Amino acid sequence: MRKLFKIGFICLLGMAFVACQPQAKTSDERQRVATEKLVQQANDQIGMPNIKNFSEKRLAKYIMELREDASLVTYAYTVDMNGNKHLLCESLGYGLPYAVQYVNPVKAKWGHNGAALTIPQAEPNGLFMPDALSATWILCNDGKGGSQPVYVEPSIIVSPFKLVN
Repeated sequence: MRKLFKIGFICLLGMAFVACQPQAKTSDERQRVATEKLVQQANDQIGMPNIKNFSEKRLAKYIMELREDASLVTYAYTVDMNGNKHLLCESLGYGLPYAVQYVNPVKAKWGHNGAALTIPQAEPNGLFMPDALSATWILCNDGKGGSQPVYVEPSIIVSPFKLVN
Protein backbone atom coordinates (compact mmCIF):
# COMPACT_ATOMS: atom_id res chain seq x y z
CA MET A 1 0.00 0.00 0.00
CA ARG A 2 2.79 2.35 0.90
CA LYS A 3 4.62 1.46 -2.34
CA LEU A 4 1.47 2.27 -4.34
CA PHE A 5 1.23 5.62 -2.56
CA LYS A 6 4.87 6.43 -3.44
CA ILE A 7 4.33 5.52 -7.09
CA GLY A 8 1.17 7.66 -7.23
CA PHE A 9 2.98 10.57 -5.59
CA ILE A 10 5.89 10.32 -8.03
CA CYS A 11 3.45 10.22 -10.98
CA LEU A 12 1.63 13.30 -9.71
CA LEU A 13 4.91 15.11 -9.16
CA GLY A 14 6.03 14.22 -12.68
CA MET A 15 2.76 15.46 -14.18
CA ALA A 16 3.08 18.71 -12.24
CA PHE A 17 6.55 19.33 -13.68
CA VAL A 18 5.37 18.55 -17.21
CA ALA A 19 2.32 20.81 -16.81
CA CYS A 20 4.49 23.64 -15.50
CA GLN A 21 6.79 23.63 -18.50
CA PRO A 22 6.49 26.91 -20.39
CA GLN A 23 4.41 26.59 -23.53
CA ALA A 24 5.89 27.74 -26.84
CA LYS A 25 4.80 31.29 -27.62
CA THR A 26 2.48 31.74 -30.56
CA SER A 27 3.38 34.12 -33.36
CA ASP A 28 0.70 36.54 -32.07
CA GLU A 29 2.28 36.57 -28.61
CA ARG A 30 5.75 37.16 -30.07
CA GLN A 31 4.40 40.02 -32.22
CA ARG A 32 2.62 41.54 -29.22
CA VAL A 33 5.84 41.45 -27.16
CA ALA A 34 7.92 42.91 -30.02
CA THR A 35 5.35 45.66 -30.63
CA GLU A 36 5.23 46.51 -26.93
CA LYS A 37 9.04 46.88 -26.91
CA LEU A 38 8.91 49.22 -29.94
CA VAL A 39 6.13 51.34 -28.43
CA GLN A 40 8.11 51.61 -25.19
CA GLN A 41 11.18 52.76 -27.17
CA ALA A 42 9.06 55.37 -28.96
CA ASN A 43 7.66 56.60 -25.64
CA ASP A 44 11.16 56.79 -24.16
CA GLN A 45 12.51 58.75 -27.15
CA ILE A 46 9.55 61.00 -27.91
CA GLY A 47 7.45 61.11 -24.78
CA MET A 48 3.80 62.00 -24.44
CA PRO A 49 2.23 65.14 -25.93
CA ASN A 50 2.42 68.20 -23.72
CA ILE A 51 -1.32 68.79 -23.46
CA LYS A 52 -2.26 71.63 -21.13
CA ASN A 53 -5.67 72.98 -22.13
CA PHE A 54 -7.50 69.72 -22.92
CA SER A 55 -9.55 71.60 -25.54
CA GLU A 56 -10.68 68.47 -27.39
CA LYS A 57 -11.82 66.77 -24.19
CA ARG A 58 -13.65 69.95 -23.16
CA LEU A 59 -15.33 70.04 -26.61
CA ALA A 60 -16.29 66.34 -26.36
CA LYS A 61 -17.86 67.02 -22.93
CA TYR A 62 -19.81 69.99 -24.30
CA ILE A 63 -21.11 67.97 -27.27
CA MET A 64 -22.10 65.09 -24.98
CA GLU A 65 -24.01 67.52 -22.76
CA LEU A 66 -25.80 68.99 -25.79
CA ARG A 67 -26.75 65.50 -26.95
CA GLU A 68 -28.24 64.87 -23.51
CA ASP A 69 -30.65 67.83 -23.88
CA ALA A 70 -33.97 66.19 -24.81
CA SER A 71 -35.50 69.51 -25.88
CA LEU A 72 -32.77 70.46 -28.38
CA VAL A 73 -34.40 71.30 -31.73
CA THR A 74 -32.33 70.26 -34.73
CA TYR A 75 -32.97 69.90 -38.46
CA ALA A 76 -32.34 66.68 -40.35
CA TYR A 77 -31.35 66.78 -44.01
CA THR A 78 -30.65 64.24 -46.70
CA VAL A 79 -27.95 64.94 -49.24
CA ASP A 80 -28.38 63.96 -52.89
CA MET A 81 -25.71 62.74 -55.31
CA ASN A 82 -24.90 66.35 -56.25
CA GLY A 83 -24.31 67.39 -52.66
CA ASN A 84 -27.59 69.33 -52.42
CA LYS A 85 -29.27 69.29 -49.01
CA HIS A 86 -32.98 68.49 -48.69
CA LEU A 87 -34.78 69.14 -45.43
CA LEU A 88 -36.13 65.88 -44.06
CA CYS A 89 -37.69 67.21 -40.89
CA GLU A 90 -37.39 69.35 -37.80
CA SER A 91 -36.01 66.92 -35.25
CA LEU A 92 -35.28 66.52 -31.58
CA GLY A 93 -31.66 66.03 -30.62
CA TYR A 94 -29.17 64.31 -32.83
CA GLY A 95 -29.62 61.08 -34.72
CA LEU A 96 -28.88 57.77 -33.08
CA PRO A 97 -26.87 55.33 -35.22
CA TYR A 98 -28.93 52.20 -35.84
CA ALA A 99 -26.02 49.96 -34.81
CA VAL A 100 -26.04 51.40 -31.26
CA GLN A 101 -26.76 48.62 -28.82
CA TYR A 102 -28.54 48.76 -25.48
CA VAL A 103 -26.56 45.87 -24.03
CA ASN A 104 -22.94 44.79 -24.48
CA PRO A 105 -22.77 43.24 -27.98
CA VAL A 106 -20.59 40.35 -26.83
CA LYS A 107 -20.32 38.22 -23.73
CA ALA A 108 -17.45 36.14 -22.43
CA LYS A 109 -17.65 32.39 -22.57
CA TRP A 110 -14.94 30.33 -20.95
CA GLY A 111 -13.50 27.58 -23.07
CA HIS A 112 -12.52 24.14 -21.78
CA ASN A 113 -8.88 25.27 -21.67
CA GLY A 114 -9.68 28.26 -19.47
CA ALA A 115 -9.41 30.79 -22.31
CA ALA A 116 -12.11 33.42 -22.63
CA LEU A 117 -13.98 33.56 -25.90
CA THR A 118 -16.32 36.32 -26.93
CA ILE A 119 -19.61 35.35 -28.47
CA PRO A 120 -22.44 37.57 -29.76
CA GLN A 121 -25.12 38.56 -27.30
CA ALA A 122 -28.68 39.32 -28.35
CA GLU A 123 -30.45 42.57 -27.63
CA PRO A 124 -33.39 42.53 -25.19
CA ASN A 125 -35.71 41.99 -28.19
CA GLY A 126 -33.88 38.74 -28.98
CA LEU A 127 -32.24 40.06 -32.16
CA PHE A 128 -28.53 40.24 -32.88
CA MET A 129 -27.41 43.63 -34.16
CA PRO A 130 -24.86 44.10 -36.95
CA ASP A 131 -21.34 45.30 -36.14
CA ALA A 132 -21.89 48.33 -38.35
CA LEU A 133 -24.75 49.79 -40.31
CA SER A 134 -25.06 52.97 -42.31
CA ALA A 135 -28.41 54.02 -40.91
CA THR A 136 -29.70 56.45 -38.28
CA TRP A 137 -32.82 56.87 -36.18
CA ILE A 138 -34.05 60.49 -36.16
CA LEU A 139 -36.80 61.71 -33.85
CA CYS A 140 -38.79 63.93 -36.26
CA ASN A 141 -41.55 66.41 -35.53
CA ASP A 142 -44.65 64.66 -36.94
CA GLY A 143 -46.55 67.88 -37.68
CA LYS A 144 -49.22 67.03 -35.09
CA GLY A 145 -47.43 68.35 -32.03
CA GLY A 146 -45.52 65.15 -31.36
CA SER A 147 -42.45 63.41 -32.61
CA GLN A 148 -41.85 59.99 -34.13
CA PRO A 149 -38.71 57.99 -34.91
CA VAL A 150 -37.72 57.98 -38.58
CA TYR A 151 -35.27 55.43 -39.99
CA VAL A 152 -32.81 56.92 -42.49
CA GLU A 153 -30.24 55.16 -44.67
CA PRO A 154 -28.24 56.74 -47.49
CA SER A 155 -30.69 55.35 -50.07
CA ILE A 156 -33.92 54.94 -48.08
CA ILE A 157 -36.01 56.78 -45.50
CA VAL A 158 -38.76 55.04 -43.51
CA SER A 159 -41.19 57.25 -41.62
CA PRO A 160 -44.41 56.63 -39.63
CA PHE A 161 -45.92 59.78 -41.18
CA LYS A 162 -45.98 61.36 -44.64
CA LEU A 163 -42.89 63.44 -45.40
CA VAL A 164 -43.06 66.62 -47.46
CA ASN A 165 -40.67 67.23 -50.34
